Amino acid sequence: MDANDTRYYDFGDFRLDTRRRTLLKNGDPVNLSGRIYDLLLIMVQNEGRILEHDELLDKVWDGMFVEQSNLKKSVSALRQVLGEQPNESLYVKTIPRRGYSFVSPVRAVSDDHGAETTTYRQTTREVTYEEIEEIDDEPVIKQLAAPQTRSFRRPVLFGLGIVLLLTAVGAGAWSYFAKRPMRFSVENVRISRLTTEGNAANPVVSSDGNYIVHTAVDDKGSHLRIKQLITGKTTTLFSLPKASYWASAFSPDGNFVYFFSKNWAEPEKSGLYKVSFLGGEANRISTAVGGGLVVSPDGKCVAFSRDNERREPEIIAVDNEGKNERRVAGYPEQVRIWSLNFAPDGASLLTAFRKQVSAEKMQFYLSEVSLADGSETPVIRENSTLIQQAIWVPDRQSVLLTMRQPNADITQIWQYFPSGGDMRRVTNDDYSYRTLKISNDGKSLFSTVETRISGIWMSKEKPDDFGLITNGVQFLDRVLWTRDGRLVVCGVEGGAESLWIMAADGSGKKAVTDGKDGIWLQPTMSNDGQSVVFTSSRSGTPQIWRIGLDGQNLTQLTASDTMVSIGQLLSDNKTVVYQKYIRPKGWLVVKQGPDGDVLPITDVETGGWSVSPDEKLLAYGATDPQTSKEAVFIKSLETGSVIASFPADIDRSLGWTRDGKAVVYDTAKNGASELYLQPIDGSAARWITDFRNDSIFWFDFSSDGQRLAIVRGKQPTDLVMIKEEN
Repeated sequence: MDANDTRYYDFGDFRLDTRRRTLLKNGDPVNLSGRIYDLLLIMVQNEGRILEHDELLDKVWDGMFVEQSNLKKSVSALRQVLGEQPNESLYVKTIPRRGYSFVSPVRAVSDDHGAETTTYRQTTREVTYEEIEEIDDEPVIKQLAAPQTRSFRRPVLFGLGIVLLLTAVGAGAWSYFAKRPMRFSVENVRISRLTTEGNAANPVVSSDGNYIVHTAVDDKGSHLRIKQLITGKTTTLFSLPKASYWASAFSPDGNFVYFFSKNWAEPEKSGLYKVSFLGGEANRISTAVGGGLVVSPDGKCVAFSRDNERREPEIIAVDNEGKNERRVAGYPEQVRIWSLNFAPDGASLLTAFRKQVSAEKMQFYLSEVSLADGSETPVIRENSTLIQQAIWVPDRQSVLLTMRQPNADITQIWQYFPSGGDMRRVTNDDYSYRTLKISNDGKSLFSTVETRISGIWMSKEKPDDFGLITNGVQFLDRVLWTRDGRLVVCGVEGGAESLWIMAADGSGKKAVTDGKDGIWLQPTMSNDGQSVVFTSSRSGTPQIWRIGLDGQNLTQLTASDTMVSIGQLLSDNKTVVYQKYIRPKGWLVVKQGPDGDVLPITDVETGGWSVSPDEKLLAYGATDPQTSKEAVFIKSLETGSVIASFPADIDRSLGWTRDGKAVVYDTAKNGASELYLQPIDGSAARWITDFRNDSIFWFDFSSDGQRLAIVRGKQPTDLVMIKEEN
């Protein structure tokens, strides 16, 4: 079996899990460091073979310059982890003057749970070397000659030889370090927050990590501000009553800040500006307005992306004083430029692209775009994984990436080595890392990180009296009531979006799905209350599926040829109402009958929607053609006619009261998110929550309509430093 196909290695009472990087003994976790894990993995993968000292040092320490004593200490620590007694060699055998061998039989097991795909390897050659201390093999020669006249020449020559030797060793070590790739990984980085307020708006950090530039808005207008992180002192660089700022960038020496400004009061003054980090007059160096602003390593060139009058993306470059503005490259409308970053030599731009292949399919790729002629050199070819940001490490041996996880709408940081195609994980949590900037020495990485601090709130005796059920740093998306008073929750755990079920007090949590359904599950309860309906990509494209509350009977309900989202299964357990992308109108609500025929219900781009409890009405959000403002429409599913509409600005969620007499949606109120109840007969609407802070992500009424469960919280954004630690 190929090592890449192996999930587990079993030996003795132990199981090594290569995906989770854990070691189990009789099913219980064993504590071991990342370095000891790497050492054990190399050994079990080469069971029965002698691993030389140099080979182990190179593989386990990734080319770092370390002494052989580090290896000896690590092997000793590994033996303690495995429970070997002194002078025992149940697992690891010392091969004097050469290295070590893993002598316990190892069974390699794939992650294919359905088929018997294991292989078994038995050691057939016994290692018979004695385990002895290593000593110097060279003979010791004692000189018994008669005393001679002391000579100073020999010590001088000997000392000179030592100096030359040390110089050569030092030069070799320096060359070794210089060539060693800069590596960031989960095991050798430390993440620290540079800001903790949670409200960092478009922060950009200087290369030395001492300053950040960010935007701020108050009753006096919009401001571009710089903050010294050590002292917390903030200085305003630029202000206008009616303006927007974005895509800031420091010059490499940190002396200047570049930014785009959109001046709403005087549009002719919009453009690309340059200002001293000490403040003062800002000079406009280009009338262009775009995004992805970056400055070359020598500080002489500024590059950015923008759309031309035909909505086709372009890469533009201009000298740092506003001279020699030029179009570097242009692309068709189907291609979007996701990010730009200069290569270390300043001759090209590492560019992340998104390509619309079809209505339901997007591809992402990474290329270097020559600043001289716009030609492309592929770095990562087209694939389905969203690459949000990419930046070269200064030694140019690897690229740091922020990529969306396959089963959760979160972006994590990875390090990619183009020469061998290796991909190493840098972060491993349930947060989203957005921007990337690396320090000049390549040892510190700066990123903005989004977290979600959310909880489930439950109404008590009074509808507006709520208590907190769950809380903390967790990515919760939806909560649904079951008929028997339990809760189905959708959220992200362990880097994957999944569903679980629990009691109304938060206890007894059990998994419903296995975390392999992709992103944006957006679940609803079936009308008979026996299953959950959700969007899953496990068949290759997003489709509507259902699953029992016990996690059984997973069934695909749709086979659409275009993108789908949010499904609701009606009480006959055959009719599915869901959202489907139909060109050129966009997202419409459609109904798939028992015979499989699909018919549209709405004929305009539709936002949030929900079928009434009696399955006779559809409530949906859309733009009112009469007022050009957002509204909630109530449509009869029997006649197809709109029977009522109400002005509404829906934030995230829309649903019905259990009696079907009113619709409820979340909308902004006094800077927070609250629930608003609108009776469909047109009588007076009212607020039903008064939290006065944070956002409401989803809500659902219990089956008797007496209790209300709400997912509520906030998404703070802060700047972090990720530092390599050897």
